[in-house]
Amino acid sequence: MVKVLTSCVACGNRNLRRILDLGAQPLANEYLSDLAPRTSYPLCLNLCESCTHLQLSVSVNPDILFRNYFYVSSTSKVLSDYFMDLKNRILQEFGSRGYLLDIGSNDGTFISKFNDTEWETLGVDPAANLAPNAAEIGVRTLSAFYNTSAASLLRDNFNVAVAMNVFAHTDNPIEILNALKLNVAESGSVFIQTSQANMIINGEFDTIYHEHISFFNVKSMKALLARAGWELSEVSIVDVHGGSYLWKISRKSEKQRAFHGREEEEMESGLYDLEIYLSFADRCQVIVSEVKEIVEKLRTQGYKIATYGAAAKGNTFLNFASITPDFIFDDTPLKIGKYSPVSNIVVSNPKEMKNLSDKILFIIPAWNFSTEIKEKISRLRVRSGKDFLLTYFPKREVESL
Repeated sequence: MVKVLTSCVACGNRNLRRILDLGAQPLANEYLSDLAPRTSYPLCLNLCESCTHLQLSVSVNPDILFRNYFYVSSTSKVLSDYFMDLKNRILQEFGSRGYLLDIGSNDGTFISKFNDTEWETLGVDPAANLAPNAAEIGVRTLSAFYNTSAASLLRDNFNVAVAMNVFAHTDNPIEILNALKLNVAESGSVFIQTSQANMIINGEFDTIYHEHISFFNVKSMKALLARAGWELSEVSIVDVHGGSYLWKISRKSEKQRAFHGREEEEMESGLYDLEIYLSFADRCQVIVSEVKEIVEKLRTQGYKIATYGAAAKGNTFLNFASITPDFIFDDTPLKIGKYSPVSNIVVSNPKEMKNLSDKILFIIPAWNFSTEIKEKISRLRVRSGKDFLLTYFPKREVESL
């Protein structure tokens, strides 16, 4: 069920160093219908001292992680707006018609943006439970893991392929890149989004959970692409998932490659130096201590603790910090009524918070959607400033609601 990763999945070197140990944790997206026993797995982060790639020390069997999946893209307006922007970019760069492949297409939210165009689209995703959701909005999905075997079943002339926040989920990214060679036209491009570009700088350890095997920077992505015969054409930072990389890669070198500036920024910020990684664990402990102090202070004042957003990253944070909320609210129908990986607390419909007379400290685990979530809480709770909202990234803030 677990494979130990003894070499860097980006550059292939075995020069790995442990920089953070979050202990044994349950799977962050495992929401159960009953109180069945959970399995916990090691959750440790290693650094490749050769290319500064970050990766987990082990990978969990992907069938366990992804065949029945509870995260869906459709519940977030922020993601929907971002997907629309990317759609418009693709139309501008590649024209009004073509072939689009979405790897890890989830519930089809991104592909559905192309329903009003002349583009022919296909999604590939292993989560069989999400394929019907995609079909309901007119999206075709192949229920499979994307690899060379799946790629051999598909056309070989896709103009564009996208992989939105899924490329880091594999312990064999070269297999994905080899599969793309079978499907993407020689003149085509691939857009890969990987989350948490600011993780090390801001101490955002909550994005570390068993699905997220890799954490790329420009140096490690270049090392990976060189091994697989792809070229990095462009990289930008997009305002989604707390700041993410959007990589554009191609089979042949483009005349203008827009990533050197970002590479220089990373070098200047210390991302290629060992020291910033060696201090990462200490900085994480400071953040946890600050949050626990706030929570304990308000508990003594009679506050109940609630989280809005049963987010995977929140489960990592709460479990590592040993914070047990009284309530967990989430908008995702697939999660409501299920037992969460945080102390087996049942996830509730947010509408239920209207009936609570308690003073509540709302912790926002999905802090990358904090503005959107704050607006939802404000609509549901009218407490004359008695409730508080806590976000812990990118900095610790408590505000009255």
